Amino acid sequence: MKQGIKIINFKEMYEFLVFLLVKAYPEIHKDKIIDELNDYTIIGICNCISNENDYLYDNICGSFYLKSLSDKKGVFESDDCVLFNSNIGLFIFHTNEKGHLKECEFFYRAEYYPVFFLDIVKKFTSKSYFEIILKCLGYNNVKYRNLDYLKNEFRISDIDVIDVE
Repeated sequence: MKQGIKIINFKEMYEFLVFLLVKAYPEIHKDKIIDELNDYTIIGICNCISNENDYLYDNICGSFYLKSLSDKKGVFESDDCVLFNSNIGLFIFHTNEKGHLKECEFFYRAEYYPVFFLDIVKKFTSKSYFEIILKCLGYNNVKYRNLDYLKNEFRISDIDVIDVE
């Protein structure tokens, strides 16, 4: 996949990302986060699964890469990294020099894998690689969850800001 796909085309991931960003950045109003995300495209995903027998140690990568189509300064701190742990997984947000998100590293617990992330995986992988990923998730007894379930179960453990220099 050469071109990015607007994140708003993945409605549930978009809503989940807004939900997480409001938690990670309580000082930024939700409307500003929404306006910011409307200019984003997903340009790729992490391909850390190599075969259907990979053992995932209860953490499943759901990371993806973003690009803002805006030339304006973003609403997030420039060259920053915010990490927070929760009962459903570990979430790390990386920003670029303009204050736009550039990477979302998401590591879900096996019982909280978002079924809607598979829509993104399908768009950014070949059919054969997508099948390998599904086999790997099955091999690891991953539980697929919808957006409402994840939002209802979500509890933050802690938030850390990591300065990137």
